[in-house]
Amino acid sequence: MSRGLRVADLVRNEFYLKGPIPYEILVEVCFAKDAFVKQEKIHGAQGRILFSKNSSASIITINSEIKFESKKKFVLAHELGHRLLHYRKMNFLCNDKDVSSWSSNNKFEFEANEFAAELLMPQRLILEITDTKIFSKQEVLKISKNLGSSITSSSIQYSKYGHVPVYVIASSNGSIDWFSKPSDFYLGHFEKGQSLPRGSFANKFFDDGKKENDKSICLAKDWFPDAKQDQYLYEECFYFENYNSVITFLWICNEY
Repeated sequence: MSRGLRVADLVRNEFYLKGPIPYEILVEVCFAKDAFVKQEKIHGAQGRILFSKNSSASIITINSEIKFESKKKFVLAHELGHRLLHYRKMNFLCNDKDVSSWSSNNKFEFEANEFAAELLMPQRLILEITDTKIFSKQEVLKISKNLGSSITSSSIQYSKYGHVPVYVIASSNGSIDWFSKPSDFYLGHFEKGQSLPRGSFANKFFDDGKKENDKSICLAKDWFPDAKQDQYLYEECFYFENYNSVITFLWICNEY
């Protein structure tokens, strides 16, 4: 278990956090950890944490222009992660990429994201909320709705802990940004910047704006060149037009 996951688990146990964590409760947890929380407009960032040189106190600022409660909560959890994992290493000014990208080469930002996702969406709750036998993107929406989390972070947590093994591939502007998968499920690897398969739903979106809203069946070799010739996958997507990005889900199809 990574450091971020381990510390998130300790926080949940310390404060008896068994279910979803409302934003107001998260603020109280921050206060108990000597982090005062305020909201104000921040230019060029979503969150910030400043450490005091003279005491153990710190100040977390959340951008008041964040519109969605789920994002505001994740940003706050992310900054709390910096407070607990990276105390006084530096002050952190976290932009949208820092709290939404899971391919960052910045170890501190990646650890803070891991902490936030695990704190808000632990394995036990993922398994309780989702269906034990089937997967569709509706399972991710269940997590997002029940735990007040973003689509992106909910997708990643499902890929780690869900009942059905699923690849999650994030892409923007026609190329792959990052991917997530269960530790015990392997079909192949993707590199950052890799081009999408020509016939994939995500590629069609970037080419001509076409959005396929139902799942479909594709050859595994379309995505993974080393896959068996007769292996098939389900493919389904979330589209984010404002960010020109797509999240694709791939999982085993046994219909053939």
